[in-house]
Amino acid sequence: MSIALNIFIFCYNEKHIISDTIRHYRTLFPGCKIIILDNKSTDGSQIIAKQMGCIVKEFNTAGQFDDYKHRQLRNECWKMIQNQWVIVCDMDEWLCITKDDLLEEDSKGTTVLTVKGYDIIGDSHKEDLSDINLHTLKYGIPNGSENKPLCFKPGPIKEMFFEVGGHYIQPQGVIKWSEKSYILKHMNHLGLPFKLYRNKIRYDRSHKARAQWSLCIVYALSVEEVTKNYNTMIDSKEDISCFVDKYNNLFI
Repeated sequence: MSIALNIFIFCYNEKHIISDTIRHYRTLFPGCKIIILDNKSTDGSQIIAKQMGCIVKEFNTAGQFDDYKHRQLRNECWKMIQNQWVIVCDMDEWLCITKDDLLEEDSKGTTVLTVKGYDIIGDSHKEDLSDINLHTLKYGIPNGSENKPLCFKPGPIKEMFFEVGGHYIQPQGVIKWSEKSYILKHMNHLGLPFKLYRNKIRYDRSHKARAQWSLCIVYALSVEEVTKNYNTMIDSKEDISCFVDKYNNLFI
């Protein structure tokens, strides 16, 4: 039995992780259709996406991060799709889902997946993450703000009403939550050099958001503060093999 999954992924200068994000979804769900919503990347992210068979759709926020534009796109990008599953996510959000999982949920009449988010913790010493295998990491920390119902079925679901930041969502329509919780890997804390690199990019692009809307304040933390927070997460990490091994084993 066939089942379709369409994945919309937001992107801006994600050259260090984009190929792994695409590989994650293509390995877990062969045949999925991936649409990269690219905010005028300048680092070759679009080229990587196209080479890996993704559709790239551009949008432009004039060099500044605009969470309100992101909210609009999150709430609209999937509406041309009917009765097929979709995921709407950021580049560092890896939902652990397979074709068999969705077939089972479809047979139950599920329309929105229940999600449990974890910050995945890595120990890379390189900005480009080339010294670790992202797909077999097994340590993490629960993150309630990543419990995002970002996989759902348009048709029964008429609106998602993503809030600013995409962390709070209020679906409307025929809502039936999955009884099972699916793991969402938040791939943001993979190594200190990578964390500092991403933080600088986001700081440089969020002046307007901080000044006008008091958003993106976390990106204004100093190098010392980011380092301290990262080391605290390293010390607090938990072995979550029991949740992720089923999916990680597909990459061994």
